[in-house]
Amino acid sequence: MKSEVPHLMRHDEIGHLARNMQHFRDAMQKILELEQLEFNTAQQRDAAITQRDQFNDKYQAKKWQLSAAINSMPQGLIMLDGRANVVAMNNNYRRIYNLPETIRAGSTLEKILQHRIKSGLFSDDIAKHLAAILDRIARREPTAYEIALNDGRTINIYERPMDGGGWVSVHEDVTDLRHGQRMLERTERLLATIVENVHEGIIAKDARSLRYLFVNKAAEKMIGMSRAEIVGRTANCSPRRRPT
Repeated sequence: MKSEVPHLMRHDEIGHLARNMQHFRDAMQKILELEQLEFNTAQQRDAAITQRDQFNDKYQAKKWQLSAAINSMPQGLIMLDGRANVVAMNNNYRRIYNLPETIRAGSTLEKILQHRIKSGLFSDDIAKHLAAILDRIARREPTAYEIALNDGRTINIYERPMDGGGWVSVHEDVTDLRHGQRMLERTERLLATIVENVHEGIIAKDARSLRYLFVNKAAEKMIGMSRAEIVGRTANCSPRRRPT
């Protein structure tokens, strides 16, 4: 293949045979080059396939880690792209709004709201609600608010923009917390009413600073000073008279 073919310039049968041999050698050389090119292409293809498989493995691992992380959250989480299409959601978000398995990544927020209307968990205007969310996404304006569902639950919502566009919204069922706060407020009001109206004088002061924090009506009368004059004083600046 590397030797020169002699007698190429002869015009007899030997020259004709030499030229045929030259053509055969050139064709064989081209075949070898094509085979080498095919071999190199196959190597590059195999390397690309290996790289793709490695990337897919890493992608699947990251996707599993992300799924595990968001599903371990006690709150509901939903991620939206810039057009309010669902990028991801966790199981707690599904549970809060009773969403079926047919609603998943790739669905629209409008579809979620339509399902919530059917299940009685949404009563606002869908178009206005979507327009407000799209406006916040466009302006990248974080917000926090609470909504009251028709079944009596209270949901606290935190919305934040994501890097690269899109939106993440965290939903927390705070029904028990708000119920407990209301119970505590009612108890505090009841206790304050009782303390304020008993006949005994009651004074409360801070154990460290010894400043008076509270006096009731009976204590005001016994001391002979208003609570505005008493509250904030220390024991060293005690009122004119002490309650017995």
